[in-house]
Amino acid sequence: MNAPYFSYPWFIEPWKMGVTFLVALSIFHVVFVWVRPLTITGWRRADYFYLSGALIGILLSVDTNRQFVTQSYIASAAILSEARYAELVSRLQFGQSGAVCRVFVRTESSPPADEFKWMQTRYDDECAWFKRLNDALPAHAKDPQLPIDLVSLAGTFPQGADEGTVTAARDAAKAYNDSLATIDSLKRDLEDGELRIGLRFLGPFLLTVALALRLTKVTGELALDRRN
Repeated sequence: MNAPYFSYPWFIEPWKMGVTFLVALSIFHVVFVWVRPLTITGWRRADYFYLSGALIGILLSVDTNRQFVTQSYIASAAILSEARYAELVSRLQFGQSGAVCRVFVRTESSPPADEFKWMQTRYDDECAWFKRLNDALPAHAKDPQLPIDLVSLAGTFPQGADEGTVTAARDAAKAYNDSLATIDSLKRDLEDGELRIGLRFLGPFLLTVALALRLTKVTGELALDRRN
């Protein structure tokens, strides 16, 4: 790339890692095969480094795949969150429908006047509660990442009327908040910790050097066979 601030770091440049491999391979051959040849025991001990480097490479690959899957999960969780928000809006709309916002007509079979008035008041309170929610929700939608607290938006839950409708709205809000918590947890999983940063920077280098050492071991063992 022409712009230096868009250049790739060395550990994800294939040609640079190839050069690193060749340099390490040359150094290992000079030191461990020609200048100070290792014995069979020495080469077996070298396997500890080689296998440790391979393990680091595996961990790096697993973490890379985990991040890829996590990003897919975040996209799916965002879709689920939108669906649950739509479900909450639907519940609020039902709470303002004629099932709740209605005027009872008194007949001969109606309960006593006090009880009749009490019931009408309960339904009126519930209707007003849903309307307050409906008025407050658009402002909340400007920042959809915030959890929805029905009580803070509209006051305490109304009781005595159609409590099933209130419970459905409360459950829909909880489901929406849970989906936001899931997204937040997944995003935290993408954050770079010290171990992840270390694997990202040192993992490719250590794995490359370990492979160079392993190939040098083949040369060294062949040299030992010829001497014996």
